Amino acid sequence: MCIRDSNGHGDIPPIDIDAYPAIKAHLDQYWDKLAKRQDKGVTPYNLRNCAYIDEFEKEKIVWGNLALSCQFALADAGFYINAPSPLIGSEDRYLLAVLNSTVADFYIRSLGVTRNGGYFEYKPMFVEKLPVPNAPDDKRTPFQILADYVLLTTKKDKTLESAFFEQLIDGLVYELYFPDEIKAAGKEILPHLGELSPITDSMSEEEKLAVIHREFNRLYDPNHPVRNNLETLDSVEVVRAIREALKK
Repeated sequence: MCIRDSNGHGDIPPIDIDAYPAIKAHLDQYWDKLAKRQDKGVTPYNLRNCAYIDEFEKEKIVWGNLALSCQFALADAGFYINAPSPLIGSEDRYLLAVLNSTVADFYIRSLGVTRNGGYFEYKPMFVEKLPVPNAPDDKRTPFQILADYVLLTTKKDKTLESAFFEQLIDGLVYELYFPDEIKAAGKEILPHLGELSPITDSMSEEEKLAVIHREFNRLYDPNHPVRNNLETLDSVEVVRAIREALKK
């Protein structure tokens, strides 16, 4: 949907039809009808521009309007989506991680109605009400690094690694929203995480995967407190309640 009124007014100029001769030639076949339209805007072609067209040329967070659970994804720059798939004009991995958490899913789903088959409409009117914690940079960094791990391991079909890092992110989100409950139960994750190694654009894909695999081996060790706390996080009442509610 383009943010303009029916007359094409606004700060964004209408599309220049002459820049698209094939489309103009097709529409010109119907000129007599086009010229009589009441909603033709500033030109009979009614090709109003989109107020957020530039957002498609950036990385952005996108998702399907109807799904069984939250499925927010990062779309490449230059990737276009059409309605009813919404988008957020941001490449923030921290925001992406929070949106894909079971905490966020529980909250968003509490605002709307589930359709037949368990499908839920993840409309922007529900998603935008999610209170995203305004965490300091030092707490955001692990989410950003881990989100990059998940994006690459998912792409390369590293199923075990991607599943573990998704679980790890989800556990960290619980710690964001319920720090007192998590600490009281002795299930903190962030203090035991250590310094995660980021993957950068200057690395080859093989180098990135090597970094991810090294961090996976470190944190997935059966004796590591991160893995132990993740696997017993359901012992925290609020975590258990949210997860059980999402199964219904």
